[in-house]
Amino acid sequence: MKQVTTDHTLVAEQQRLGKLSKEQARRHPQRHILTSALGISQTPRIDLYRTKVIPNDLYIICSDGLNDMLDDEEILTIIQSIKDKSLFKIGLSLVLQANLAGGLDNITVILLSF
Repeated sequence: MKQVTTDHTLVAEQQRLGKLSKEQARRHPQRHILTSALGISQTPRIDLYRTKVIPNDLYIICSDGLNDMLDDEEILTIIQSIKDKSLFKIGLSLVLQANLAGGLDNITVILLSF
């Protein structure tokens, strides 16, 4: 798994500067303080990314409700456990497992495969 986008939070910026490890950032009490968001200014800052799309790659767009409850290894294990690679089943399983892990926030999962 590889994160393609950049999180716009105070803690993510500290992590990029090397001040926090990935695990420290994951549990930091200020991890939800946003540094950028839509609706804050008249002209939003939009990040654009280019990536090479490889057939059968799976892209996950999710809220912190998912990745606060499940780490990358848990997400990958759930994805690999769905034998027929049904996006519906993968999404349902991710949301279910995040809820079983505590479900402390709303959970949004969008899956794309090419």
